[in-house]
Amino acid sequence: MSRLFLRVLSEANLLPDDEGYDLTVEWLIKEDDGSVRGSGTTDYRGLSDIADPNLDWLANPDNTVVYLPSQFVLMVSCQVPGRNTTQIRRALAFAAEEFVASDIELMHIAHGEIKPGTAVLCNIISHSVMENWLACFKSLQVNPGLFVSESAVLPNGPGVASVLFENDTALVASSNQAAVVDRSNLTFALNTLELSEIYAINGELSEIERGQLDTNPTVENVDLSPAGVLDYLADQLSSANYINLLQERYRPVRPKSKSTGRWQNVGGLAALWLLIALVGLIAQGWWSNSQADRLEAQIRFL
Repeated sequence: MSRLFLRVLSEANLLPDDEGYDLTVEWLIKEDDGSVRGSGTTDYRGLSDIADPNLDWLANPDNTVVYLPSQFVLMVSCQVPGRNTTQIRRALAFAAEEFVASDIELMHIAHGEIKPGTAVLCNIISHSVMENWLACFKSLQVNPGLFVSESAVLPNGPGVASVLFENDTALVASSNQAAVVDRSNLTFALNTLELSEIYAINGELSEIERGQLDTNPTVENVDLSPAGVLDYLADQLSSANYINLLQERYRPVRPKSKSTGRWQNVGGLAALWLLIALVGLIAQGWWSNSQADRLEAQIRFL
């Protein structure tokens, strides 16, 4: 089965006069065997040609994955008091409020696993940004099943961080922090983390940068395939511990399976026969009562 991977590179802004959206996106279609059918960078109109709604495999939301720019997604770890999952989930907004400058009600909070007594990892993003992207995809009949921050699928763990080089910037990602920094600030960002290992992706740390690190971490250089960064992100998805931002009001709508439809038809038919039987019983009871009243009247007359 094919799978469509999209990496949005900009916000989705509605254009005037029904011209669609101003959007730039990388795309990649990958097969189950790992081969790449096609890839590239396109705009709204180009994406409408790629995401053909007549393709059966696109009807399943699990076959469309969208990677979000890390600069739009704030990753925080919240300590939330509560005796159970429900209490903690309700209190998340209050705990996350201290990390954002705007009104927390304007922000969407997606969370990872919730366990009492354990910090909850959250991804926070503006509702308006999310809604614009989703409205854009909906207009193209694209129904993603996953919205994932690109930093979330990069290798990370205790003492481990990744650096994804692109142009003059670098995305630094650890298990609970992520930031896009200028190359000149890279070593400063890495020195805020206690690292024993660094994955350098699509580039290398210079000798000067390695010499400026406070610790002496091992550095593993990761080269990319010809399909580029998006192909690498797609390969990392199966082993990554990520948060799907499509939670709560943004949960994807899944098509009903044929078997579900058949059972719904059977259930509807059974309900119809039950209604007919109920009406029949009511009619029979009314007829019996009327007959009893008639016989009682005849007996009294006699």
